[in-house]
Amino acid sequence: MKTLVLAPCTNKKRFSPEVNLMARSLKKGNYDKLASQWSDTLTNSTKEVPASELYCGRSFKETFLSAQELSAHLVIYSAGLGLVEIDKLVPPYNLTVARGMPDSIGSRLSNAIWDEATWWASIKKMPNFKCDLQKLFEEKKPSSILIVMSSSYLNMIRDELLNLDAYWIEKIRIFGFGLEKKLPEKYVKNLMPYDDRLNGPDTDIPGTQADFSARALRHFVGLHGKSKIISSISEDAELVKKTINQWKFPAPIKRLIQSDAEIKSFINKNWDLVEGRSGKMLRFYRDSGFACEQSRFAHLFRSALDAKGKQQ
Repeated sequence: MKTLVLAPCTNKKRFSPEVNLMARSLKKGNYDKLASQWSDTLTNSTKEVPASELYCGRSFKETFLSAQELSAHLVIYSAGLGLVEIDKLVPPYNLTVARGMPDSIGSRLSNAIWDEATWWASIKKMPNFKCDLQKLFEEKKPSSILIVMSSSYLNMIRDELLNLDAYWIEKIRIFGFGLEKKLPEKYVKNLMPYDDRLNGPDTDIPGTQADFSARALRHFVGLHGKSKIISSISEDAELVKKTINQWKFPAPIKRLIQSDAEIKSFINKNWDLVEGRSGKMLRFYRDSGFACEQSRFAHLFRSALDAKGKQQ
């Protein structure tokens, strides 16, 4: 039995999609109508590439290398394609559950409140989508399941996680930053205890907050080498703690003050990188060496979001 690695799709892609394979091209409608439109569009696509060649960026690279090192199955969970095995042929596309982006599927929704899990449930009804984690695990029968996680994609597959049998839950290890309060309670123990020290002076895998989850997975895989996970979740968590407890936290940063215009410019430049999420943007802004009071930043972020909405 192989390890199974699950990772969210990335906004960074090597190939540009046809115009109709961008979420912005969909006619507005309810969840099911949007899912049906999108399904038909994918079915009629004329260009396909291996999923392994479509996605790119630091997060995908680290995840891909981790899966290779373990000789693991790598499956991408995508808002636009469902569950995608890395060797499958897929059409280049642009669709995301992140808010405020040009191809945010939420911007095409009419007369309903946006909810990532409801979108996943809608594409799950379509015959050409695989979206069922339970069925995936029963098919692959993995010895362990390593999940790279971000907040928006956690929201998207939350119900899938809640419906898993206990047998599979015990095999899961989750990698992400600040997910403790967002995970279903029974999954908090599955979150490997990586923290800011992964960004500190002693880490052997430095990077940015945007690729934290994938770097945590990469480090975890390095702890085990080619061996499988240890026998229990608690032992794996202790192994991580034993390692990072020897590391220092990043030194406090003397942050610079910027004007409103400079902050908006930073927000626009890094919008895709943080999936258009306000809290993640503020954290990334501060990690980049700048200071801004939370309410002021939230106001400027909303202003940037409004401007993007007018451009669509």
